[in-house]
Amino acid sequence: MTLSPEKNAMACVLRKLKDQQNERIAQPLSGSAQALAAPE
Repeated sequence: MTLSPEKNAMACVLRKLKDQQNERIAQPLSGSAQALAAPE
């Protein structure tokens, strides 16, 4: 099954946006995890 270039580009953009959202969510989580793991 081949997507049209328009749909393919849209899927690529959506995938990049989702990756950016995941990174934005993961960064504070990993930051707080490091803060919890670090001895005060």
